[in-house]
Amino acid sequence: MPHSKQAAEEILDPHMDKLAEIFPAAWERWEEFGKAAPEVRLEVCPRTRSSMLSNFATNAAEKVFAGRGPEVVLTDQPGFLLMIFESKLHVRLKKYRSGGTYQAYGIPTEQQQLYEAQQPLTGFPEASNCVHGYILKTDNSYYRETTIRCATGKRLHWTIDVPLLEQRGTVEQLPASSADIVPPDLSSTIKEKKAEEGGIGG
Repeated sequence: MPHSKQAAEEILDPHMDKLAEIFPAAWERWEEFGKAAPEVRLEVCPRTRSSMLSNFATNAAEKVFAGRGPEVVLTDQPGFLLMIFESKLHVRLKKYRSGGTYQAYGIPTEQQQLYEAQQPLTGFPEASNCVHGYILKTDNSYYRETTIRCATGKRLHWTIDVPLLEQRGTVEQLPASSADIVPPDLSSTIKEKKAEEGGIGG
């Protein structure tokens, strides 16, 4: 059984300020990309945007947690960035689907399936497997929320809100691409799949 929410909060509390820096730092890099190459960013589809945010978030995490061991250890041995807090909590970075379920996007690899099922990862001791993820605003202008969640499959155990740092600046709002335009009579689920598929990051 995963750690309780109270136990997880006690483990994560000393590091919450650093966790809060990760996604805003990734967004700042996304904005810098938009300023440097605005015409190119117009051609970026939602899935590519998610992949870029994933890369930026990974780099940000490596920077903010540098030198914080042994309490926080980062590794990419499972095939994705894994943040290990006090050898008790595993936390990875992802993008959540909208709708309040906190289900994460991602390709269901063997390691991914083990992780979501709260099974020990190959080569790692047993720990609670969690996700630090984000949901964008409906206009894709910034994050709506950043949250750490613990679940077993689709069964949600708990969530912990991560303070969302104020947005430092934005580039001009880009017009919608064809991938963002869906007829209004389609369900929100179809809209989401059409406009938001991706990696962590998506």
